[in-house]
Amino acid sequence: MASFIIIGAGIGGLTAANALMNTGHEVHVYESYPKLKPSGMGITLAPNAFKALSFLNFVEDIKKVGKPLDSFQIRSETGNLLSAIQSNENITMAFHRADLYVSLFQRLPNGIVSFNKKCVDFKQDQNGVKVTFADGSHTKGDYLLGVDGIHSMIRQKIAPSISPQFAGYTCWRGISKRADILKSPNIAMETWGPNGRFGIVPLRENQIYWFAVTNAAENSKRMKKYSKSDLVLHFEGYHEPITQIIEQTEEEAIVRNDLYDLPKMNRYAYDRILLMGDAAHAMTPNLGQGACQAMEDVAVLSMCMKRQLPINEAFVAFEKERIKRVQKIVDRSRLMGRVGQMNHPVARKLRNGIMTLIPDRLRVKQIDELYQI
Repeated sequence: MASFIIIGAGIGGLTAANALMNTGHEVHVYESYPKLKPSGMGITLAPNAFKALSFLNFVEDIKKVGKPLDSFQIRSETGNLLSAIQSNENITMAFHRADLYVSLFQRLPNGIVSFNKKCVDFKQDQNGVKVTFADGSHTKGDYLLGVDGIHSMIRQKIAPSISPQFAGYTCWRGISKRADILKSPNIAMETWGPNGRFGIVPLRENQIYWFAVTNAAENSKRMKKYSKSDLVLHFEGYHEPITQIIEQTEEEAIVRNDLYDLPKMNRYAYDRILLMGDAAHAMTPNLGQGACQAMEDVAVLSMCMKRQLPINEAFVAFEKERIKRVQKIVDRSRLMGRVGQMNHPVARKLRNGIMTLIPDRLRVKQIDELYQI
C-alpha cells in the first residue's frame, strides 16, 4: 500500500484521510493551525454528499450530529414564497461545522493529524514527494493530496496563474441559540431583498445558523466597521424573525468575510500530487455545495483507485471525471449569487415574478442534476 501526505485538516482533508485509511493506505495529515480547535458556523450536506459518504461508509456516524431538513425555501423580504424544494426521500442535514469536524476527526487514530505544520515547500521525483514545513522539519511520502483550501499553498506553487476572484459581496455569519422563535424548525430558507440576502438554517440543540450577504467592494472599510446594531438596521423591514435572530446573537460570535471562488482549472493531477476540495475548485456558498463537492471528490478518488490503476493514473482518471461536473457547479453557484444579489428594483421585481412561475418539475430536474454524482 502507498503512503499519502495530506496537506490540510479541514472537512475535505479529514474525509480523505478516513477513506484512505479504510483501504489500508498509510496516511498522515498536516495542518497549519496550531492545535485542534473545532470552530466555525453552520454547514449543510445535501443528498449528493450523503451518497458520497454512503460509498465511504461514514453515513451513520455523521447523521448523529446533524439536524434533518424538510425543505429549502426562498422568500422575498416581505415573506412571500418565491421557491421551495422538498427533501422528500433525499437526505439533507444541517450541522454545526465543529460537530461535523469532530465526528470526522474522531474516526482517525491518534497521531494521524499533526498541527502547527505549515507547508512552505514541496518537491516530487520518481521516488515520491518531500514536504518542507515552516519549522524546518520535513516529511516524505509516495503521494501528496493538496486539500488546503482556497488559498492553497500547494496550488499557488503548482498552478501560480490561478488565484481567488472576488464575488462582489461580503457575508456575515453567526449562531443564535434561540431556534424556538422559528415557526418551522426543520426548514432552511433564504430571504432575497433590496439590501441583500439573509439565510436561516436550524441546527441541533436549539441553535440557528444564519448568514447575511450584501453587495460590497472588496476589503470595504465600511463593511469592516459594521456592528451587530448596524446589521439589524441593514435588514430592518425584512420579515420576522430576521432582525430578532441577529439581536439574539452575541456580537463577538458574528464573523464577516468577503466571498471568493476560483476560476476554472484545467488540471487537478500533477503526477504524484492531486488538488482536491477548495484548493482545486473553491466556489461561492450560494448552492451550499463546497463541503459536498469535497466529499464527492473523496468518493470519486476512492472509486478510481479501486480500478487497480497505478495511483498517479487514478489521479488522472479522477481529474477527467471531476473537472466538468465541478466547474458546472462553480458556474451555477456564481450565477445564483448574481441573481440573488440583484439590487435594481425593477430587476428584483422581474426576478421574483419569474421565480414564482417556474414549474415544480423544472425545479426538481435542476436539483436532481445537482445531487447526481
